Amino acid sequence: LDTTISGSLKQENSERGRLFKIMAKSFSKRWQNGEISNFQYLMHLNTLAGRGYNDLTQYPVFPWVLADYESDTLNLSDPKSFRKLDKPMGCQTPEGEEEFRK
Repeated sequence: LDTTISGSLKQENSERGRLFKIMAKSFSKRWQNGEISNFQYLMHLNTLAGRGYNDLTQYPVFPWVLADYESDTLNLSDPKSFRKLDKPMGCQTPEGEEEFRK
């Protein structure tokens, strides 16, 4: 690869990285200030990460937040309705956490 091309590619990647960080910080700040919804924030992050609808393997990613899939109605005031976001999906139950540690 020609060094001028290689050098320009490195500069382009560096510029892209800086732009990514600036945009991500901007979206984070807007989300923290309540200017955009959770859904909008996650969509912006997915777009920045190159995810979209044109490739089935690159569809947008959203976290699993619910823990209660059994109730007919969901009580959004009950913390038990939501999963523990500080733990991976495999560690949501004591059994799962034990298995995860093995």
